[in-house]
Amino acid sequence: MIEAGGEPTTTDAGEADNEQRVAEFWTGQKVGAGLLVFLFFGFAVGMFLQRPPQPKKPFNEADIGFLRDMLAHHEQAVEMSAVITAPGSGAVAPVRQFANEVVILQRREIGVMETLLNVWGVGRGEGVGAMGWMGMPGPLTAMPGFQSEESMAKLSNATGAARDGLFLKMMREHHAGGVEMATAVQELGKDGWVFDLASRMAANQASEIGEYEDLMDGLGVAYPPLAGRPGRAASTSGDGSVSTTSTIHHMAGMATS
Repeated sequence: MIEAGGEPTTTDAGEADNEQRVAEFWTGQKVGAGLLVFLFFGFAVGMFLQRPPQPKKPFNEADIGFLRDMLAHHEQAVEMSAVITAPGSGAVAPVRQFANEVVILQRREIGVMETLLNVWGVGRGEGVGAMGWMGMPGPLTAMPGFQSEESMAKLSNATGAARDGLFLKMMREHHAGGVEMATAVQELGKDGWVFDLASRMAANQASEIGEYEDLMDGLGVAYPPLAGRPGRAASTSGDGSVSTTSTIHHMAGMATS
């Protein structure tokens, strides 16, 4: 109500104040509801993207063995890379970048492989040995490309350019072993998820071997040939220098064909 003087009464002022508060309340409710819808949608999408993959077809012992062995293989690669990525390591930028890429990609793949083993209900199979699925059972240290404790200690104790070169040589050999295993499971396994994962691993690691060799050429680091594996065949001349000749990364081609 408005009195004769044109000023709102106390009652009218109170009603107007209440109406404003109600309007603010419902505005807040709408904003809050919209935020909840947005958060729920984001959560639902995240859960969909991160949900455990389901096997496309029945898996076999080769699929299980490959995942178990490659977990240990990847974990050593991450351990090697951590030496380079550690604060104060002094590694040159390209070497540090390669090490960072190994950590990021292989940690992700570790998560995928652990998820698959858990979905199948078989676990990591601690203490069961390695490489039985390839017909050559033995300890983990017998896996292709797996580095010995002595080599790992040398990497940890090396410094400067010597450590950079040793890392590149060790990771090159490590990757070559990974390509060998990933190529084998594509022939011996049955599961579609494992086949796709192994195909990407083989292609990526074969490509990275070439990148490591290019960098070692630029840094003047000598490296031995990888007989029957992807990469370049390196030969040592009489003065001890190493010349390299390009060869087709045939295992990468096998993985992507």
